Amino acid sequence: MRVVIAAVFLQLILYVSGEHTNGESLAIVGRCLILHNGSIAVNGLIPVNGSYLCKATSQDNPTQASVELHVIVLRRQPLRPTPFSEEGSLAGVCVILENGSISLHGVFLDGVGSYSCLTTSPNNMIQTVSLQVLGAEERLSVSIVPTFPLPNGTLVAYRGLNVSFNCSSSSAPPSRTLSWGHWGAGPSNATLASGRGAWLGLRIPDIQPGDQGEYWCESRSNLTSRRTNCSTKLLVYYAPAQHPDCMWELGPDPSEVQFNCTWPGAYPTPMLRWVEIHDGPDTQAKDHLYVSDQADSLVVSLNRTGLFNGQTLKCIAEHPALQQEEHKSCLLNLKLPYPEGNPLVTALEKTNVTLICTEDSSVPPADTTWRRGLQQVEIKPGSKYSVVGSGPELRLTIYNLSKEDEGIYFCRSENPLAVRELEVYLTVKASSTYTGAIIGLFIALLVVGTGVITAKLVYCSSDRICLGNGFGRMEEDRGDVISLVDSEEEVFEQTVPRLPPVTNGHHTTHAEIHPVPVVSDPSLILELKTRRPPSLEGRAGCETWSVDFSPDGAWFAWSMGHGIVWVVAWPLDSEESQAGELDRGDKSFSCGEPVWGLAFGPRPPKSPALSHKNTQSKGDRLLLATGLENGAIKIWNVLTGGLLFDLRGHEGVVRNLVFPQNGKLTLVSTSRDRTLRIWDLKHKVPKVQVLTGHKDWISCCCVSPDCSMVASVGRFDRMVCLWSLRSYTFIRNLTGAPHKTFYLLASCHFSPDGALLATAAFSGSSWWIDLWDPYTADKLATLVNYCEIYGQNQISAIQFSHDGLHLAIVTEDRALRIWELGQKGMVMQTKEDRASNGLCCNFHPLGGVVATGTRDGHVRFWKVPAVVPTLCHLCRSTLRLSVSTHQMEAMPIPRRILEYLTYRNIPALLQTPCSPEDDWGS
Repeated sequence: MRVVIAAVFLQLILYVSGEHTNGESLAIVGRCLILHNGSIAVNGLIPVNGSYLCKATSQDNPTQASVELHVIVLRRQPLRPTPFSEEGSLAGVCVILENGSISLHGVFLDGVGSYSCLTTSPNNMIQTVSLQVLGAEERLSVSIVPTFPLPNGTLVAYRGLNVSFNCSSSSAPPSRTLSWGHWGAGPSNATLASGRGAWLGLRIPDIQPGDQGEYWCESRSNLTSRRTNCSTKLLVYYAPAQHPDCMWELGPDPSEVQFNCTWPGAYPTPMLRWVEIHDGPDTQAKDHLYVSDQADSLVVSLNRTGLFNGQTLKCIAEHPALQQEEHKSCLLNLKLPYPEGNPLVTALEKTNVTLICTEDSSVPPADTTWRRGLQQVEIKPGSKYSVVGSGPELRLTIYNLSKEDEGIYFCRSENPLAVRELEVYLTVKASSTYTGAIIGLFIALLVVGTGVITAKLVYCSSDRICLGNGFGRMEEDRGDVISLVDSEEEVFEQTVPRLPPVTNGHHTTHAEIHPVPVVSDPSLILELKTRRPPSLEGRAGCETWSVDFSPDGAWFAWSMGHGIVWVVAWPLDSEESQAGELDRGDKSFSCGEPVWGLAFGPRPPKSPALSHKNTQSKGDRLLLATGLENGAIKIWNVLTGGLLFDLRGHEGVVRNLVFPQNGKLTLVSTSRDRTLRIWDLKHKVPKVQVLTGHKDWISCCCVSPDCSMVASVGRFDRMVCLWSLRSYTFIRNLTGAPHKTFYLLASCHFSPDGALLATAAFSGSSWWIDLWDPYTADKLATLVNYCEIYGQNQISAIQFSHDGLHLAIVTEDRALRIWELGQKGMVMQTKEDRASNGLCCNFHPLGGVVATGTRDGHVRFWKVPAVVPTLCHLCRSTLRLSVSTHQMEAMPIPRRILEYLTYRNIPALLQTPCSPEDDWGS
């Protein structure tokens, strides 16, 4: 019978049983042929114990076929052809050739199983050859649930799900080892699980973005070590929990407004859409789509002519990780500006008058300016005019009035929707030099005499300062308060009641101390409240913009509003002072203008600048600098009440003052005029260095502990600038290029060792604190707080404690938070109270107490949780005070120690919830 051979590209490779390794070379020992009927003929197989692999390629079928043969030779003699069988049934023919090799016929590729070849020689000697056919190509089956596939075959799971991985092999018999492995973002190839058998499972609970990557299942033959792989790519989708932030800003073209929607932190990139919502009577009207894009931030530029009052713009964020038909969104409800004020004002010559304009209803917020005359020439601040904005109010003060100042003034409010104007007519009257003067003088004396008598009665009966707890309970007021009545000619209108002014540097007779228990908050120690006439309550100018402790902690100063600064000896709650047995030496200073910034200076050495103004001994000088609304800076001797300096130069509100603790009489000031000024006070005429570079208001500044750098933050230009205090030059801007996302910077502060700079910012419904390395400009960590209420989550001030363990945070929704660096939660936080109106904070130099100032002119003192610094923290603080980051990195120290010393061990992102259930401090 003629045999037809279909292919001859064949090899037979010998594996030595029990000694084969992956790196061992293999030898060709024979041939195997695929016959026309699909069976395999093995020729030249010398009957030696071992494992054999037959690989054959057919020209008709290019698929490579493999058969593994395991041969056991019991005896070897020339035998005649004998049929061989599979598990007792006839399956083929084996022939003993003349050279002693064995030829097998009839072994099929799909004939998996064990075979025996029995032959009988003429002398009845029996020889047995056992063959084991393991099968052809192995198939692996992989399943990952719960997932869904993308068009390219990649599987997707949602963050937080429990994902199961299953792998099964079609090998028979199942003499296999299965393994699950993972290739992630790094170069490592990690084996997750392994086991013998035909099936292997794996489970990853609460899957996270770090678990995405390529997962593979590998099957390895236990006889031949042959490996088969099957892999699939897995992605993890996730979306942030907070809603997007909707903001606006003027575009490059003045006729256009840019509305910006940001929703960072999603994977893959979300789909953002800007739409206009139709809420009118036409229920069939569909929302108008302006623009959509797959991005973290989406900007739409709209022409001002297309905007109208009551228009609602909505940004919708869609993401696969959200449930079906679920989305996140934010709204902007546009409103026209509406300035309000007194349209008719009358004043006398050679006096000062203040015109007040209030605008607080527009969305987006309006830009309000004062203009004069029918030509509406914009009024610029100077010696004649002072234009000061305080919240929704814009005040125009005209000094030394004359007939030329009479006429029409316009308060002009403009936002992208429209321009609205308040017209104010100012009448300037001149007094008569004859009868009118005499009558006027008589009436003036009568009014003044009546006012003095009335003021004295009010002064003696209603001015009280209540503090602590103890004797003297009042009928109506039972809270911890300091009550003070004051008046300033340039702050209040003429119809407001006035009391005699305070005497600078003297103990005020307006104050009495009464111990009153405080039970409203377990962390609240004391509370100081300014008591004013009802006509002054809620007026602009009563804010406590700044509080400060003296360097030795013996004095406390606060701007109690209306141009008054009160300085009191610390501690406030000593038994001697409450009982009246100790002269506390309290001081009050009338600055003539609202006080925005104040700072205690060091006890200065003798210098020509001070010797001619103060003849007291060196121990009797303690400086207090006050920054005023009109741009002036007044520096006082706290212990004598004398005015040492009246510094002029700033053209806007002096927002922040800092005395560097370098043993010199140096003062750093920042202003809304976009400049920093560094004053050298050791000269009779102080020298000043002016630093420029900010593009808008400067919110805050701070000096590094080694007095080498000054940091400043711009509220609207979003710049965090570092300046050299040695060369008075610009170093760098930490925030880099301009940001598309609109936000405002509020505060900044250096850590006590100078290795960290903390900056505070807010935007829409979130605030965050960034920790920077000032030496390398690296952002090390960010603490984020999200809130569902848009526009009501502002942050006002931050400050490091003097041991560097804690950071005090003052926000709109809570009076105080205390954060320990690197921790997700707060060490202490007060109750949620959106009426807290916090503006500033300051730690006591010896620790344990932090003071906060509020918008209504009050001060509260809070107990700080006591923490003992670790030895590691003390070593780091001491070392970093004199060693920069670059010097640290050059040291041959272990990586983990270097990360600790350079604060690289703090988590990069920490999120604190807006309103947790446990909102009481510890």
